[in-house]
Amino acid sequence: DLKKCDITQKIQRKGKEVDLEPLATFSSVHEGFALEWSPLQQGLLASGNCGGILNLYCPADEGMGSFKKLGEYNYHGDSLEDIQFSPNDKNGIATCGCDGFVNFIDLRKDQKNALVQQMQVS
Repeated sequence: DLKKCDITQKIQRKGKEVDLEPLATFSSVHEGFALEWSPLQQGLLASGNCGGILNLYCPADEGMGSFKKLGEYNYHGDSLEDIQFSPNDKNGIATCGCDGFVNFIDLRKDQKNALVQQMQVS
C-alpha cells in the first residue's frame, strides 16, 4: 500500500533490526527521474527532472551528511530521462530527454555555455 510507504525503512543486519535514514533529500519544482553518481569524483551527484533541468550536487561536508547545489543546467525542452557521467573525463556528462536530444555538457564551463554538443535522435 503506497499510502503507508515511508522513506525510513528497517532492515535486518546481523540479526538486529536497523533503521535506514535517507542520506539526503532534495526538493524541486518538477518531479525528478534521472540520478547518476560520478565514477570519478566521489560524492558528485547529478539529477534530472521532468522540467528538463540537470542539477549537480556535491557533499557539503566530508561525512556526506548534507549536500550543496553546484549548478543547474537547462538544455532540454522536455523531461530529462537519463544522465551519464563520462568514464574518462571528470568534467564530461551526457543527458538525453524526451525532446529527442542527447546533450554533451562540459562542467568546466559556466552554465550558459556548458553545452558543447547537441544531437537529435529519432
